[in-house]
Amino acid sequence: MRLTIITIVFLLFAITLSAQEATPEQKSDVALEVFQMTQSMDELIQLLKEDKTQGNKAAALQKLEIAVTYLSFRSRRVESKEQVLRDKKLARDRMQELVAKINDNPEQWGRFDSNAQRQNQVQPTSQESHIDYRLRQLEERIETLDSEIITLDMEIYALNRELSEFESYVQKKLELIK
Repeated sequence: MRLTIITIVFLLFAITLSAQEATPEQKSDVALEVFQMTQSMDELIQLLKEDKTQGNKAAALQKLEIAVTYLSFRSRRVESKEQVLRDKKLARDRMQELVAKINDNPEQWGRFDSNAQRQNQVQPTSQESHIDYRLRQLEERIETLDSEIITLDMEIYALNRELSEFESYVQKKLELIK
């Protein structure tokens, strides 16, 4: 494009030189041609500016499209972590209910415990009964779930904050493009 502009400028220069050597009638024809060439140059320059602006907008839109895809990916990731969090909370709540039931009725647990003991080869220490051993295992698992839930809550909070910041950035860029 620049080469074209430079070529046109040289042509205008050559026409101007020949216009100085021409007769008055030829000068008016040359002046008309120079005027038309100047207008064409102005239009060409304007088109180049518009093309560059359109190219910049297209590139910005493409970047924003990638950003929206990334936002969608991150949003699905947050949703999956929230599902894992709900599942862990549900498991913890069920275990807490089971511990409460065991504490309320240890005999019923004794029947269940004898079945579980056949499947699990881990033996409790001699000082504690099977019920106490199982109860301790459940309480430890509840504590583990609690710490996992806290960790997931923090991760989800951080991801939501990043998602919100990135979304506001994309919104600002969209407003600039409009």
